[in-house]
Amino acid sequence: MAVAELVGGEDLEDYYCVGLEWDWGDGTRSYRESDCDPFEAGMEIDRFFSARHVYAVPGEYRVRVSLVRAERRVARAGPTSES
Repeated sequence: MAVAELVGGEDLEDYYCVGLEWDWGDGTRSYRESDCDPFEAGMEIDRFFSARHVYAVPGEYRVRVSLVRAERRVARAGPTSES
């Protein structure tokens, strides 16, 4: 299971009701969209995300997750360099 947490910052509309794009590091990706009520000031945003993926071959993989809203990436986490 992969987990990601949005840490710090305010509960802004940009981070409300985001889609999640998981890049599993094995050439596959998955995408999940949320179905949410319209944003209102003072609403709390989701800050913890998880997903499951089954790899065809055992090994070490670099997993990245992107938060996407209105077809633009608003946050990304994961390895930033290749080794």
